[in-house]
Amino acid sequence: MPLTRQEQRQRVAALLAVPTKAAPDAKALLDAANSASQTVAVLHVAFMAVCAYVLVIVFGTTDLDLLMGGNNVKLPVIDVAVPIVGFYAFAPYLVVLMHLNLLLQLQLLSRKLFAFDAVTPAEEGVGGLRDRLHIFPYTYYLVGRPGVVVGGLLGLVVSVTLIVLPLATLLALQLRFLAYQAEGITWAQRVAVFLDVGLLVALWPVILHPRDDWKAWWRETLAAYLPKKRAWLAVIVLVASVAIILFAATPDIFAVGLTLGVAAPLLLIVFVGHVSDEWTRRACILFALIFGLRIVFWKLTVLWSPMWDSKDAFLSMQLGILIALLLAALPLSLFWHPKAPRGSLALLSALVLTPLLTLGLMVDGEFLETVTVKAQKSLLEWQVLNRKYEDDRLPYKPYNPYKTLGEIIHLTFQNNDCLSIGQTVFSCVVLAKQRRLDLNEQALFTKPPSPEIFAALQAGKGLESKDKLERISLLGRSLRHAQMKSVLLVGADLRRVRLQGANLEGAQLQGAVLQEAELQAVCLRWGGLQGADLEGAQLQGADLEGAQLQGADLRGAQIQGRLERAHLQGAILERAYLQGTNLEGAQLQGADLRGAQLTCANLKRVELQGAALGGEQIYSGGLVWAQLHGEFLEGAGLQGANLEGARLQGTTLRYARLYRNGDPKQSDLLDIRGTVIGPLPQGVSLSIEGMLPSFSDNSDKQSLLECLKSVTKPDDAVPAFASCIADQKSQAMCHNQVDDATNPDQRYEFMKHLHEALVTLACEDVYTSRGILRQIPASDDKSDSTRAGLATVFLERMKANPPCPGLAGLSAEDKAELEQLAKQEAEREQPTNAARAGKR
Repeated sequence: MPLTRQEQRQRVAALLAVPTKAAPDAKALLDAANSASQTVAVLHVAFMAVCAYVLVIVFGTTDLDLLMGGNNVKLPVIDVAVPIVGFYAFAPYLVVLMHLNLLLQLQLLSRKLFAFDAVTPAEEGVGGLRDRLHIFPYTYYLVGRPGVVVGGLLGLVVSVTLIVLPLATLLALQLRFLAYQAEGITWAQRVAVFLDVGLLVALWPVILHPRDDWKAWWRETLAAYLPKKRAWLAVIVLVASVAIILFAATPDIFAVGLTLGVAAPLLLIVFVGHVSDEWTRRACILFALIFGLRIVFWKLTVLWSPMWDSKDAFLSMQLGILIALLLAALPLSLFWHPKAPRGSLALLSALVLTPLLTLGLMVDGEFLETVTVKAQKSLLEWQVLNRKYEDDRLPYKPYNPYKTLGEIIHLTFQNNDCLSIGQTVFSCVVLAKQRRLDLNEQALFTKPPSPEIFAALQAGKGLESKDKLERISLLGRSLRHAQMKSVLLVGADLRRVRLQGANLEGAQLQGAVLQEAELQAVCLRWGGLQGADLEGAQLQGADLEGAQLQGADLRGAQIQGRLERAHLQGAILERAYLQGTNLEGAQLQGADLRGAQLTCANLKRVELQGAALGGEQIYSGGLVWAQLHGEFLEGAGLQGANLEGARLQGTTLRYARLYRNGDPKQSDLLDIRGTVIGPLPQGVSLSIEGMLPSFSDNSDKQSLLECLKSVTKPDDAVPAFASCIADQKSQAMCHNQVDDATNPDQRYEFMKHLHEALVTLACEDVYTSRGILRQIPASDDKSDSTRAGLATVFLERMKANPPCPGLAGLSAEDKAELEQLAKQEAEREQPTNAARAGKR
C-alpha cells in the first residue's frame, strides 16, 4: 500500500535525525530551499521560453520555406539566419538537453524541499514557515499545503510544463517537418522523443520520491493502479488500442482499436474487483465520453462514400478532433486514481501515448508505413480468400473466376481508400495536409523574376524566358502528393524527384528537367511542359489530359495513364512504354515513337502526321544493323492499338508490329516496309498484365484485359491503308496506290509527294518542324530512309517568300543543323545527279 504523507515525513525525519547532533534548523533549511528554488525557477522560465520560441518558429514555417530547405530562414526576435533543415534536425536535441538540465536541477531542489518538509510541522497557522516558501509552482506542489482547487491547479501546471510541454514541442517539430519528407531526419526526431521519454522515466520518480528511490516509486505506483497481476491485461489492451488507432489502414480496423479502448477501463474494473466509489464514478464518466465518441465516429464512417473528397476538410477536422480527444481520454480512464503517487498520471499517460504517437507521425511513403499497410492488406486478402472458398461451396452463389481479388476486397471493405494508396487512416485523413506541401499558384525560383518576365511566364512563354531566370533545383527531393496547381517551375531541375500523386494541374514546366522522375499517378492536366526533358520518367497512372508536351523528351518513359487531347507535337517518345494508354485526340505530328510500346493504346482520332513509328534498317559491312540493335530501332509495337479515325499522313510504320488496329481516317504516303502482322505473344501479354496496378481507373484495367485477350487470338484480318511505299517483306496492305521501294522512279515520286506534305505540315508548327528535322538522316547514315533529302526542301522553303512560320521559328541551333544537313545532302546527291544527266 502507498505511504501517506504523514508516514513519508516521519521516514524522512528518521533518516535525517542524527543522534550525536541537534536536529536541523527549519529556518536554515527554508533559506537553502528558497535559494535553490529561485535558481530553478529561472531555469524553468527559460525552458518554457525556449519551448515557446521553438513553437513560434514551427508555426511560422511555411510550405515554401520547407520547399527551399537548403535556404536560411531568419529566427524571430534575434534575427539570425539558420538553415531550416538543420534547425529541424538539431532543435529537438537542444530541447532534450535543456529538459535534462532542468530535471537534474529539480532533483537537487527536491532533496532540499523534502528535508525542509521533514522538520516542519504539518499543521501551521497563517504566516508559518511554509507560507515563506519561494513562490514557485513546483515548490508548493511538492511541500506546500494548498487547498484542493489550488493544489489541483498546481499539479496541472507542473505536469504540463515539465512533462507535456517538452514532449508536445518535440512532436510539433516532427509534425511540421513531415511535409519535407526526409525519412532520415524524421527518425532522428523520433530518437529525440524516445530520449526525452527515457529521461522522464528515469528521473521523474527520483525527483518525486522522498528517498530518491526509483524502484520504490514505481512499486507504489503499480500497487495503486495494478494491485493484481491480471490487471496488466487492461494495460496491454490499452496500448494495443492506441497502436491500432494510429496504424489502422481501414476504418473497420480503426473501429476495432476504438472498441478495445472502450474495453480497457472495463477490464481494469473487472480484474481489480475492489475500487473506490470516486474512481468508479470517474471511470464511468470517461467511459460514457468514449462511448459517445464511438457513436460520432460511426456517423462519420456512414458519411464516408466514394464522393468523400468533396468533404475532405470536414472529415479531417472531425476525425482529428475525435482522435485527439480519444487519445487523451483513454489513459485518463485507466490511470486516474485518487491515491496514486503524485505525478504518476502525467508520466504514465506520456509513456503510453508518446512513443506510439511519434511512430504514427509518418512521412509519406515511409518504409514503416509501407510495411504496416502491406501487413494489414495481406491479412485482409487472407480473410477474403477464406470467404471466397466458403462461397465456392454454396450452390446458390458460385465463384466468379473473372472477378479480381482487388474487386473482392473493395466489395468487402467499402471504405478502403487509405488502404488502396498504401496509407493509414490517421495519415491519409487526419494528417493529409501536414504530410504534403501546399504550393498552389507559387512562383518557384531561387530569386523572384522581374514583373515583365513574370507576365511572360504566366502567358505560357516560359521557353523564351528560361535563360533569364534563376531556376530552382529540387534534385532528388521527395514531394509526394504535393499540391502544386498552376505553379511556375520553368526550367527547374527536377531530376529523380519523387512526385507520386502530386497535383500539378495547369503547372508551367517549360524546359524543366524531369529525368528519371517518379511521377506515378501525378496530375498534369493542361500543364505546360513544352521542351521538358522527361527521359526515363515513371508516369504510370499519370493524368496528362490536355498537357502541353510539345517537343518534350519522353524517351523510355513509362506512361500507363491518360494523354487525351495532349499536345505532343515533335515530342520524343522513343522506346516509351505506352501500353493501354489513352491518347484519344492527342496531337502527335512529327513525334518520334520509334520503338515505343503502344499495345492496346487508344489512338482514336490522334494526329500522327509525319510521325515516326518505325525503325530504320541500316546496312553496314553486309550486316543488318537494325537486327543487331533491334531494341533501339525496332518498329513500334501497335498490336491492339485503336487507330480508328487517326490521321497518319506521311507517317513511317517501318518494321512496326500491327494487329487488330481499326481503320484510320487518313493513311496516305505511309512507309510500311517490313511491317509485321501477327498476334501478341502470350509471354508479352502476361508481362503487360503485370502493369495493371499502374492504372488508377478500374475501367482502364478492364479495357486493357479485354484487349489483351483479343490480340493474342489468331485472326486473318490484315490492316489496309490508302497509299504507301512497300517492299517484299511488307505484310500490311494499301488499297489505292503502292509504290515499290526497289523501283527508283516510284521511290522518287513517292518521296517527292511525301516531302511536299511534310513541308506543309512543318510550316504549321515549330515543334512539328523540329520533330521532323530530327528524323532526317545525317550524311554518314547509310539508311534508305524516306526522310533523306528532306533537309534541302526544308531549307528552300524556309528561305522562300512568304516565310514558313514553323521553319522560321526554329532556333539558331536548329537552323544551323538544317543548313549542315542540306549541305551534306547536296554533296551526297552530286554523283546521283551526274548519273541521271548522263543517262539523259
